Amino acid sequence: MQVLDNRVQVLDDREIEIIVCSSIITIIIIIIIIVRSRESNYLLKTGKQKLSLPPTFSWNCTLLRVAMKRAGGAWRGGGGARAPSQAPKRAKQENEPRLTSISRACSHLLRHSLEVNMDLAGYAEVSTLLNMPRMRELHATVKDLEEIIRDDAKGRLELVTGAMHYVAGSSSFCVMRATQGHSVAVDLDLTSKRIASRSQLKGEYIAHATTSQLLPTLMEEGIKPMGRAAVHLCQCETLEHHHRFHATATMVVAVDVQAIIDSGDAVYEAANGVVLCPEIIPWEYVSCVRFLENEL
Repeated sequence: MQVLDNRVQVLDDREIEIIVCSSIITIIIIIIIIVRSRESNYLLKTGKQKLSLPPTFSWNCTLLRVAMKRAGGAWRGGGGARAPSQAPKRAKQENEPRLTSISRACSHLLRHSLEVNMDLAGYAEVSTLLNMPRMRELHATVKDLEEIIRDDAKGRLELVTGAMHYVAGSSSFCVMRATQGHSVAVDLDLTSKRIASRSQLKGEYIAHATTSQLLPTLMEEGIKPMGRAAVHLCQCETLEHHHRFHATATMVVAVDVQAIIDSGDAVYEAANGVVLCPEIIPWEYVSCVRFLENEL
């Protein structure tokens, strides 16, 4: 009899939980409808045609997903769940130094943007870069770019003045480009710097810095470009911390470059000394793995 009473009590609690979750879902749906209605009215008043969801909508979608999960429902929406992970990163960028923001924006434009006219070598007019919305927002100047390049130990950007360049049908004496990391099609004149032998490279090790959490994936799938045109490798004397390693790196993987060359895959050296491998590097070409001391 006691068991039966407990079962009845469990059913009552479950019913109460479903009712509460259903009420929460109803309230959230009402909030979403109100927000969407206000957004539509704003677009009608301003004459804008593109409908962009406000941040509140993304957070409401996240709450709705949690509530439906509690109620045993299925969630097949997208986009809203990414808002929490993006907020801290955006806040970090808003609080970073001005020159760092300019460097980040400039690197992104020269590596990934289709809005910037570039020649086949990846050069863009500096005047065009400075006129981009994000650069105008940061009040970027040529002096800022010169200071960024002078202080950048990684050599991610290259500024050329005094030589004639033709970009998108116009000539310019002041152009700029990213030295590597492009997702857009450019020719960095790497064919003249193709490495034929390991002896052409400096350093005891040719290494790739990453996170230790990716070790099982790397062992199974190899080292991939991951959205870039090539895998980036560093010429270094030791496998300790290096100025080219990302600050979040917790593992360094040394690669046998000569084995890659002997396999027929291409290996290049960029103007700033970064070694580039356009193809996936199989795990069998890894010669050494070192975990950095800053790993938690």
